[in-house]
Amino acid sequence: MAATTWIANYIYATPAGESLTLTKEIRAESHAAAREYAARVAPADEFVLSLHPKSDEQSLGAVRHSAANLTDKTQDGDQIEQLYDDEEDDEGEKEDL
Repeated sequence: MAATTWIANYIYATPAGESLTLTKEIRAESHAAAREYAARVAPADEFVLSLHPKSDEQSLGAVRHSAANLTDKTQDGDQIEQLYDDEEDDEGEKEDL
């Protein structure tokens, strides 16, 4: 079985009570093996983990949106819409160069 690159997104609290996010790439042969490794290298004892295979179709905005919801940083839909608008502007600038 060939190894797959997995994206591990962690949400965790610091000792000071701040909510932080961390993203790591993990190479493993199965989801179970990736999850086990992700738990061993977690940034804190308690954390929330999202684990999925790496894909060219991923959107960083979707990760940011999920992290904002889980850490209670989202005020309303307008804030999320602004995040996506900013990403679209950035992508357009890159294409124009």
